[in-house]
Amino acid sequence: MRERHFSGVVVAKPARPAGDAAFAVIARPGEVRDVHPGRTFSVRKLSGAAGAIVYDFAEDSRTFSWTAGSQALTAVESAMSFRLAGHAFVLVRWKASEHPLMCEFAYTLCSLDGSLQPIAGNAYGCDV
Repeated sequence: MRERHFSGVVVAKPARPAGDAAFAVIARPGEVRDVHPGRTFSVRKLSGAAGAIVYDFAEDSRTFSWTAGSQALTAVESAMSFRLAGHAFVLVRWKASEHPLMCEFAYTLCSLDGSLQPIAGNAYGCDV
């Protein structure tokens, strides 16, 4: 995943207050569908010298997996899935106490189109 930075201006008030935020989603009403908070996003470590981390996300009868390096985040705070304009996504919030930079908030947004694939990450409130 490449690191990219974006900035912008808030042009509208949110529908309800938010205690923290991962990403801003801009869509027409009705384009965001099938929002399911409280989804299970599990983490397991492969045995062997590499010790890679595997993330699994189960939805309905399918399981999506993604393999990351051994230094990847392993403590999931929560996960939610949703569809945006016909594409499936899962948003993962990582536990702050387990983040290597002690970030107050850290998120990964993954695509579920065919496979579990990270497409964006966001961390803030970090002790850097």
